[in-house]
Order: sequence, then structure tokens, then C-alpha cells
Amino acid sequence: MTDLDEVARTILERRYLRQDETGAVVETPDEMFHRVASNLAEAEAAFGGDPEAAATAFYDAMSNLRFLPNSPTLMNAGTDLQQLAACFVLPWRTRSNPSSGRWRRRRSSTRAAAARDFLSLRSGPAATW
Repeated sequence: MTDLDEVARTILERRYLRQDETGAVVETPDEMFHRVASNLAEAEAAFGGDPEAAATAFYDAMSNLRFLPNSPTLMNAGTDLQQLAACFVLPWRTRSNPSSGRWRRRRSSTRAAAARDFLSLRSGPAATW
């Protein structure tokens, strides 16, 4: 495993490593890499792959800092929460057109314009969630 500097260790301890109910850190960075790697590799079995080989490859990549998954994966893989996604894409439908593609067709060049477009679509009387 690659040596982590003090800043990296502090960030891991404060945000990513598992803690007990009192807030004491109960996991090392190496244990976190093993937890995440083995949890992600479990999916290989569903597709005829080798979970152990995948876990080894994931661990090797993470422990040598060649690859790190997103924050929710580092925090939650292998825990009861199991929340690995950082964002969600929700389907958009209106009563008048259940397969409406208005949102996909209205591509905006700025985030503000995209937010404005989304809010204008959402506020219409036919909008449903």
C-alpha cells in the first residue's frame, strides 16, 4: 500500500473511515480499501466473473492510488447503508405526454439556464413526480 501523508490520513479519518457510535475511528485506510474492493467485486459473481480476482484488482488500484471511487462508495460500500451513488437521475413525465422528451431536447449551455429550464418544466400544472 502506498504511504499516505498526514493530510490524506486526516481526511480519511474525518470523512471516510468507519467510526463507532462515539466517533472513534475503527478502521484503517488499508481496511477501508479491502472493504470497498471486496464489496464492489461481489457484483462479478452475478456476471460469471471471479469476485476474488476483481477484489484483488480493485484493492491494488486503490491502495496504490491509481484509482479511487467516489466519496459515497468509499464511505458506504460494505456497510448497512450501501449507498454508492453520488447523484440520481429521475424520470421526467407529464400527464399530457408521459414520454415527454422536452427536458432532454432543451440543452442549455449554462447551469443557471439548465436550472431555470428545469424549474419552469416542474412548475407547470401538468407536472408530476
